[in-house]
Amino acid sequence: MVTALAVLFSALSTPVLSALYTLGFYCVGQWSWDLREFARQAPASLGAALHVVATWCRLRSSTCVRSAAHGELTTPFHLGIATLYALLYCACALALATAAFESRDFK
Repeated sequence: MVTALAVLFSALSTPVLSALYTLGFYCVGQWSWDLREFARQAPASLGAALHVVATWCRLRSSTCVRSAAHGELTTPFHLGIATLYALLYCACALALATAAFESRDFK
């Protein structure tokens, strides 16, 4: 998923900015659960904006890491939903990258 975002940003921007945007999305995606908790405690307007950012930038499609840390097993249904989410996220990012790349003029 991070690679798909990196391809998207590289089609839109310079290499340095692409790296920074990808790193930013990675950090927000890793901390999306914490960002949602912060959004609940923030004022209404800021909380709503943070909730939208946490939802759209979420890279972890499941809580398998937290479940594994507590010794719980993942169900096949949960694993299937997480895989489907990741595939859909990558497909959307790569489709946007394709559209951005086709509009570039290399002359």
